[in-house]
Amino acid sequence: MEIKVLGTGCAGCKALYETTKQAIFELGCDVVLIKEEDLLKIMEYNVLSLPALVI
Repeated sequence: MEIKVLGTGCAGCKALYETTKQAIFELGCDVVLIKEEDLLKIMEYNVLSLPALVI
């Protein structure tokens, strides 16, 4: 499974990344966690606000 945290590097984006990383660790899931900060790639997801989580 792949999980992406979409964000430009703001405090909220960093917090979501760390919270997601901690949840993956606690659950022992086999997940690849990716932090996507490239605005052009983020725009491909058509999200309305950041941070966003893509599973």
